[in-house]
Amino acid sequence: MLLMALMIFGVPVAWSFAGVLMFLVWAYDVSTSTLLLQGFRSLDSVILLALPLFVLAGYLMQSGGVAARLISFMSMAMRGRKGGLGAALIGSSGVFGAISGTATAAVASIGTIMGDPLAARGYPRGYTSALLGVSSLLGILIP
Repeated sequence: MLLMALMIFGVPVAWSFAGVLMFLVWAYDVSTSTLLLQGFRSLDSVILLALPLFVLAGYLMQSGGVAARLISFMSMAMRGRKGGLGAALIGSSGVFGAISGTATAAVASIGTIMGDPLAARGYPRGYTSALLGVSSLLGILIP
């Protein structure tokens, strides 16, 4: 309730979270060492560690030409269909998600690869983001 009240009154989000945190530390008498330890434990995640590397893999695929080949292959497979590049995004995201095994990796790498070609062909950014987010879930469904 306090967080929502602060945000309704126009307090910036970061200051709202800090204010609520300080109130909870004061109200429940939490030691600062416990607070810091729990903060560092929440950052100890394999996904948070691997995500920048998947973005790097996407950039390397894009600069090395692998991304263009993947886009052209999926576009050729979806040739003649309306929204072929969108279908190519779905197929590419499914394939990459099946290889990596996580949806966040597919979003990070395929999003960096396919964002510009889709924008160049007139796809709206919101539609592209929604399509990428939904299609990334295919990777975790493919064994």
